[in-house]
Amino acid sequence: MGILVQNLNNDSLPMDVFTTMKNFILLIIIGIWASLTPVQAQYNAPRPPNTDQFLKQVQRQQALQWQQQQSMNNLLRNNVFSYGNKKKIKNLHLFKIVYADSTEEQVFCHLEFTQVSHTLVVETGKHREISPVQTLYISRMFKRGELKGWANDSCWLFKTTQGRINAYSSEAVANTKKILFIQKGDSGEKQVCTPENLAVLVADNAEALAAAQQKRYLTAILIYNRQ
Repeated sequence: MGILVQNLNNDSLPMDVFTTMKNFILLIIIGIWASLTPVQAQYNAPRPPNTDQFLKQVQRQQALQWQQQQSMNNLLRNNVFSYGNKKKIKNLHLFKIVYADSTEEQVFCHLEFTQVSHTLVVETGKHREISPVQTLYISRMFKRGELKGWANDSCWLFKTTQGRINAYSSEAVANTKKILFIQKGDSGEKQVCTPENLAVLVADNAEALAAAQQKRYLTAILIYNRQ
C-alpha cells in the first residue's frame, strides 16, 4: 500500500494507470452509496398505522352510527298522538298555533297528554313543547276547515260535536267518544260529562236518555241532535 501511495504521488506515474485507479476508487464509492440507499429509503418509508388505534377508531365510528340510528328510532316512535304515554295513535297533524301575544304559526306536530297536563310537541326542526298557558288557542287544520281548541288551564278543549248539545274533548278528532264536557246550546254552561248531567240535558228524548244512562255519551248526543 505504501508503494501504491508513493507511486500515486509520483509525477512519473503513467496517465492511464492513474485514470484507472481513480475510476476504481469512484466505483467503490458509488457501490457503497448504492448499498446504503435502500436502507435509508426503508427507514424513511411510511409505517403502517398502529393496529390498536385503527380498531379504536372503527369502534368509535360504529358507536356514533349506532347512537344516530337510536336517535332516529326514538324520533319515529315518539312521532305519534299519545295518551298517558300508553296508548299511541295517529301521526303528525298540521296545527295552527295562536300564541298569547296573538302571533301565530302553522306547524306539523302531535298532542301528548296525561290526566293532568296537555302538551303540543313539535318535532320538526328544533324540538319544542308548547303548553296551553302559552296560547290563546290551537286549531287542527283540515282541507275543509279547522277544529279549534281553546286554552283551558292545563289543556285545550276542542268542540268535537256541535248541535243542540255540544261536546268538548281534549282530543282533536271530530265526534270523538272521549268527551270531557257537555253544553246545552252555545250559551249554556259547560258541565262535566257524566251519566247524570247528560241525562238532564236529554231527558225529553227517551232514546237519547237510555244511551246516556248506559254511558254511551256520543250516541246519546247524536241522537238528541238529530231531532
